[in-house]
Amino acid sequence: MKKLKAFAVSHKDEIIKWMKTVAGFIPAAIIGVIAFTSMLSARSSDDGILPLDCLLFAASYVCALLSLLLSFRVKKIYKAVKWSFAVITPYLSFLLIELIRDNPFSIDWDIVFLNLSFFVLIGITAFFIFGRTAPAEIITIALPFAFGIVSHFIREFRGTPLFPWDLASYGTAAEVIGTYKITFSPRVATVVSLFILSLHAAVKFNVKPRMKRAAIIRPACAVLSAALLLGVGKYVQTDKAQREFGLYPYLFTPDVLYGCNGFAVGFLMNLRYTTVDVPAGYSPDDIHDKADEYPSDEYKKPDDDSITPNVVVIMNETFSDMKALCDYTTNEEYLPFISSLDENAVKGIVHSSVVGGNTPNSEFEFLTGMTMGFLPAGSIAYQQFIKSQRPSFATQMSDLGYNTVAMHPYWASGWDRKDVYPLLGFDETLFIDDNSFAGLKYLRGYVSDLGVFKKISTFFEKKDDDPLFVFAVTMQNHSGYSTEYENFTPEITVDGLEDNFEVSTYMSLIRESDAAFEWLINYFTDYDEPTIVLMFGDHQPNNSIAAPLLKAAGEEYSDDDLEKSENRYIVPYVMWANYDIKTDAPNETSINYLSSILTEAAGIPQTGAQKQAAQLMKKYPVINGRCFIDDNGVLSPISEYIFDDDLLSYARMQYNYLFDPENIVEKMWRLDGAGVDTENDAEESSGIEGANG
Repeated sequence: MKKLKAFAVSHKDEIIKWMKTVAGFIPAAIIGVIAFTSMLSARSSDDGILPLDCLLFAASYVCALLSLLLSFRVKKIYKAVKWSFAVITPYLSFLLIELIRDNPFSIDWDIVFLNLSFFVLIGITAFFIFGRTAPAEIITIALPFAFGIVSHFIREFRGTPLFPWDLASYGTAAEVIGTYKITFSPRVATVVSLFILSLHAAVKFNVKPRMKRAAIIRPACAVLSAALLLGVGKYVQTDKAQREFGLYPYLFTPDVLYGCNGFAVGFLMNLRYTTVDVPAGYSPDDIHDKADEYPSDEYKKPDDDSITPNVVVIMNETFSDMKALCDYTTNEEYLPFISSLDENAVKGIVHSSVVGGNTPNSEFEFLTGMTMGFLPAGSIAYQQFIKSQRPSFATQMSDLGYNTVAMHPYWASGWDRKDVYPLLGFDETLFIDDNSFAGLKYLRGYVSDLGVFKKISTFFEKKDDDPLFVFAVTMQNHSGYSTEYENFTPEITVDGLEDNFEVSTYMSLIRESDAAFEWLINYFTDYDEPTIVLMFGDHQPNNSIAAPLLKAAGEEYSDDDLEKSENRYIVPYVMWANYDIKTDAPNETSINYLSSILTEAAGIPQTGAQKQAAQLMKKYPVINGRCFIDDNGVLSPISEYIFDDDLLSYARMQYNYLFDPENIVEKMWRLDGAGVDTENDAEESSGIEGANG
């Protein structure tokens, strides 16, 4: 041991050089592994290895070879080479981040310049902070690339790119990421290979220039370049930039926005919409007038002769019938029970504002009666706008004497539900953290729908004389669908896609939901109290399911075609009761209207907001985050709501609800006489604070 230590000390410089050389081989090895695994993945795909894939694999292996060459010591690398690499780094960063998404050469050159200015200023700022090219180049390449690769996988999973407010959801994403199978397509594998090669070159080509009076010059230059960087970021968010550079402005097609404007500019443009502009003509007096026009019903309990039904609302995770998107046939019926349900039942379709993810926005729309159409595209209402008490459907039910329960068989921290549910008026909340779902049946890695429904039944077994309102958000059908489990064997297959394990898994899960719903309906059929049940899907599954179905059907999907792409946002709803109910509910609607439809069918006293929504629904039966559809079936982009007085009135009401706490007209959302003095509701609702702080 002493001899070994002595040898290490005496040969310290040689050992360090040897270790640096060996470490230099690591990037080449990583590139090789990525290219090889991508090739294996491509071979096992339906299309196999295409000619273009061969070129991409060759490019990846060339990157590995170049990285390997960089590993060897070179006595002298000319400064011109090093500085040249430093100059092209911002351009390289732009190409990498755009190649992940699509073709960077399809972006207009003036918009390319706008993107490049952002990357150049990142590099200059980092250079003056560190005084060397290597860390500046690494930051210029790695920071944007990290955003780009994350955006790519988010886009693969849910169909939309990364939004600024997604950064607040990293905890929720981390909780479910283990259920996804992440693979590198040949194109992405090549881009990642170029990224690793670029980082290796940045380290190898490091330059530390000598600057006189560096102690004064560098900090001043760093502050100046950082200020310019912030200035560019602010400028991109202005109407002037949009006009001068011809930026694509439509937030309801975010993938197109990022494609036309570049990732950096698209991401920065979305920062502008973290707050909401005041709707034209907004005044609290106008909301008071609407409250007088649509007075809330009295909150007093119904007479003994009237029916006070228990209410169960189930928002079923990723529950959909994909035939809303395209036509296909399966080896077995996957919704046999719901298809046959007719007595005291209402069935139809609802338009969601999200697809593939962002579940809480569907919860928000149902519980508040508001729409994501008047909020920034991609925003998360729970995390961004519900920061203090707000009247909701749960509050309404509580005013009527109901015990209110919200349950979700997953982590309480997800989408801030543990904080939001009490703020929306729920008396009791159940999550997987508190062992509320212990011992229930699992499918794959999640509590099954049947397990959740049996948990619901335990509340009815022990309930007192007060009616009960249960709001349950399930997890059984959550993506991803590529992992095999011992406790679940897919049995439903789509004709032409028999070998697609993910599609088969999803379809089989939907059949399990149908069977679980049959169990729940049978339970309440024999229950001795009037009970009404509403179940709807929160959104369609991600592209791993939609894309193969569309391809098998010979159809294409494009966000540019707003009318056709809206089919991607359609999910089913079914409402049933164990007593006679009104069954004239609309066949097609949107989630924001469902509480109005439910209260009307059940004969439950309505708030003024629900009455206004019911009236608006006659003219516009569908309003979601992308569009509104009139009673003639004409579809319009949601941005055009500003041209309709009724929609503008709805937007003003929503603004009062979310963003004007000092003047909130609470009687619009509370039953008459409940909670506040309706003559002085603005003054006595001071406990409700603003979502913007």
